[in-house]
Amino acid sequence: MMNDFDSRDKYRNTLTAAEFKKAAAKTRMMPATLKMAKEVMVQGNRVSIVATKYNQHRQAVSLACKKIFNINLELNSYPKDWIELKVILPEEAAERVKAFSGYILEQHKVEQEKSQKSRRSRLQYRQKSPYQIQFNLKVRAGMKEFFNDLGEELDTLNNVTFEMALAALIEREGLEGSQIDKDFKELLKGDS
Repeated sequence: MMNDFDSRDKYRNTLTAAEFKKAAAKTRMMPATLKMAKEVMVQGNRVSIVATKYNQHRQAVSLACKKIFNINLELNSYPKDWIELKVILPEEAAERVKAFSGYILEQHKVEQEKSQKSRRSRLQYRQKSPYQIQFNLKVRAGMKEFFNDLGEELDTLNNVTFEMALAALIEREGLEGSQIDKDFKELLKGDS
């Protein structure tokens, strides 16, 4: 049931209530987490709105949606863009159609397995994230939601949005080449 697709909220309106219930039953998620995911995936609310409503980070809500979405994919043995047909055929033709559809499904499963193996091997070599320090700030009312919306608009995570804001501030204040600019660039260089 894909409709109203928005790249910033790629899990919005992706499942029917029945599909969600079936996938949710296969998880060990807390009821509150499932409720947030359902509001995005079934009811079509924006991730940032749901995150704010439940005082959570948008990444946490997106992660819950991603888990449910992937379970739903595993539960369906064929891709979403495939259709199921019920036809009446002579026995000989039906046998050929069955054999061919079995072959197509098997080829699809082989491709999925290759893709999963490739992803697993990439994950084995993934570098440790440079984002390890928690940094909490008190901000004005509404600023957290604004910052989340800004990150969604830029299609970046909050930590990257924060670094982009610092870089823009250094440039705007004419601090390029200063010691503070050098220190900032050195911190960023430590990531690679």
